[in-house]
Amino acid sequence: MQHTIRCEWGMAALRAHGGWADVVIVIDALRFTSLVSLAVSRGAEVVPWPEPVWPSEAEVAAWPAATDGAGRTAVLLRRDGVSSLQMVRTIEPGVRFVQASDNGAPLATQTGNTPTLAGAFRNAVATAAAAMRGCKRILVVPAGERWPDGTLRPALEDWLAAGAIISAMGGDRSAEAQAAAEAFAAARGDLHERLLRTASGQELAGGGDGDDVATAAELDADTCAALLRNGAFVAA
Repeated sequence: MQHTIRCEWGMAALRAHGGWADVVIVIDALRFTSLVSLAVSRGAEVVPWPEPVWPSEAEVAAWPAATDGAGRTAVLLRRDGVSSLQMVRTIEPGVRFVQASDNGAPLATQTGNTPTLAGAFRNAVATAAAAMRGCKRILVVPAGERWPDGTLRPALEDWLAAGAIISAMGGDRSAEAQAAAEAFAAARGDLHERLLRTASGQELAGGGDGDDVATAAELDADTCAALLRNGAFVAA
């Protein structure tokens, strides 16, 4: 099967090309999709909460997507409103939890019936393999960050993570997809240092979460892809 791979930024790209795609790969590398990758590799399930403000337990209980087919409601797993990657390292298999995100989660919840994968450095090869399985048209969507006025701020970490995934896929790449792959190839040798120098990396390190940057930079540490199914990301 000949694959066609596009790489475009943010919600506008999803709205423009989501109907074209057989599969969408959402990327929010520091830290939403890295957290999802780590969690599902440990047998947990992650319900994306598409609002910047974390829900209350009552809001989670009332949200249909937070409850699975067995009637099990997701829990909140957070520290000061944020679930860290280090916290997820110790999570027990079978836990279903809610993770809020300003950028990655809103994208993941707007893909409709199109199969959706959470892509990161941690699961780049696994995500590429899952996307190519039975899918001809692949849309890779780096989420980016937001300026104070709400407009998209392209984020280097998401562009490089897109490139890591695209590099593991064969097929006809758009110019943007090829550029992302080339950017990743140039950064691969000092990936952790580059991520630390990004605006997002500096924000995490300045808030005492520098270890999360190192964890996000662990290339292909997770061997399974994360697929959105029945409202939650699970191991594909």
